[in-house]
Amino acid sequence: MKKPSQRKIYLYSKQRAKDMQRELANRVRVEKPSGPLRFIAGLDAAFGRQDDICIGAAALWDSKDEAIKAGSISICPNIFDYVPGLLALREGDVLLQAIDTLGWHPDCIITDGHGIAHPRRFGIASHLGILTDIPSIGCAKNILVGEFVPPPAPRGSFSFLTVDGKILGAAVRTQEDVKPVFVSVGHRIDLDTAIGLVLRSANRFRTPEPVRAAHRLSKVARNLLDHLWTGCMPPDDLSRTLSSALERMLPEIPVIKCRPIRRLQTDSI
Repeated sequence: MKKPSQRKIYLYSKQRAKDMQRELANRVRVEKPSGPLRFIAGLDAAFGRQDDICIGAAALWDSKDEAIKAGSISICPNIFDYVPGLLALREGDVLLQAIDTLGWHPDCIITDGHGIAHPRRFGIASHLGILTDIPSIGCAKNILVGEFVPPPAPRGSFSFLTVDGKILGAAVRTQEDVKPVFVSVGHRIDLDTAIGLVLRSANRFRTPEPVRAAHRLSKVARNLLDHLWTGCMPPDDLSRTLSSALERMLPEIPVIKCRPIRRLQTDSI
């Protein structure tokens, strides 16, 4: 497998991006994983107070020990506004870099976003899964498309998310009497396995533990950057300073690596 850093999320007009999603959706594979899924990378992103920078975070969770093993962040200037359905253009590049910076090869990726439960059947979980060739799951808090019947209250209950009678995902009750999350296949996984892994990793809270850890990491990094990033500190020094500060503030994440701030790649395919 090529390292995620050798892949890039390229810049598109909105229409070109939508056309690209429709084309790449044909490459998504819905299948049972070929091996065990022990090490799970949860992904999330945060943005600067002025929406000028994007911070991508990854947290690696060991499903055997049920513990976070490592975390990483990547930072770059943000040049995209939020557009529903085009999250990969806004967050994908830094999330790929965050995966690469972890220093581990995850067995599966869980994103705070959708997989095939998407208007063009190609959400950010599918995008990252295709680019990394790692099994991937979308686990979102809200739906983009489809309809569902609210699942029963007990933890572990779920109902299917459908469009025109076709199953695209599931509304999964990860905690009793708590709002469900919306799980869908990203790439190289099947829905049953995806639901099972989300339930296993969301053993204490609504969201899966690796995604929750990545969320905390991205938000704390954003708050620190508000104080540290003046534009004067060399990127390598900022990286080391940020990593040290994050490890002090988030002791539950044993090792936190920070990729230096860099420019967004603007190549074209």
